[in-house]
Formats: sequence, C-alpha cells, structure tokens
Amino acid sequence: MVLFLDFDGVLHPEPATAELLFCSLPILYAVLVARPAARVVVTSDWRLKHSAEQLSEMLFRGRPEFRDRFAGVTPIFPEYRFEYRGREREIEAWLQINGMTEWIAIDDVAGNFTHGSRRVFLTDYRTGLVSQDIDRLLKRIPTN
Repeated sequence: MVLFLDFDGVLHPEPATAELLFCSLPILYAVLVARPAARVVVTSDWRLKHSAEQLSEMLFRGRPEFRDRFAGVTPIFPEYRFEYRGREREIEAWLQINGMTEWIAIDDVAGNFTHGSRRVFLTDYRTGLVSQDIDRLLKRIPTN
C-alpha cells in the first residue's frame, strides 16, 4: 500500500507559521505504526524545490525507523499542475513505473483527484491532519 502524501494543508495548516510547520507528523507516524506495510511517496509541490533525500529527512528526522518506508516522489508534469485531476495523473504515472496498484492519497485539494474518489483522504487545509483523522484513515488502509 502506498500513501501519496501532500504537505501543505496535510502535515500542517495552509498557510503555516514556523511554529506549526509539520505539526501533524505525529498523526502520520501513528498511521505508519499501525500499518507497517504502508510506504510513503511525496506528491507535495515541495518536491519541486527539494530533493527526495531532503524530503525524507523532513518527514523522518525525528523517527529514523521510518526512513525505509520512504518510496520517493511522484514525477513532475508541469502541464498537469493546475489541471483537474493533475495530481492523480502524476500518481498514476508513478504507479505504472513502479508496478503498484494499492494506494490512497492524503491531500487537502479535492480538485487534484477524480470527484468522489474513494482513494483520496481529504483533510481540512486550515488544520491539516488531526488526531480524529487517525481512525478514519486507518479504516481506508488495508492491514497487510
């Protein structure tokens, strides 16, 4: 299972102050503990300015035991950036390249995906992931 992860509006509110930056990482860690087979792929626009190594460091600097769960970043297609389903199309390309089929995206922008897709877990951009999301998210991610 692959968790395609946005940052802004997911791992912290959008916009985030310096104090709130990555404040929702404990929620992500709780999900990773409960779902040991899950791998993380970054879909965030942060991948436009940071290397995969830098993104992995941002995500797991406090929890090095999760570093092997980092599976990279989605390809960048500038033509999809502001299109309906643009992020979903980048995810589809990553899945095809990597031969994977089981996935869920954690994002705060519904328009990045097919309307009503069950593969998308939407967060409130004003808060990012919150503790109440853990159980709801775990119900959507298989245990194996």
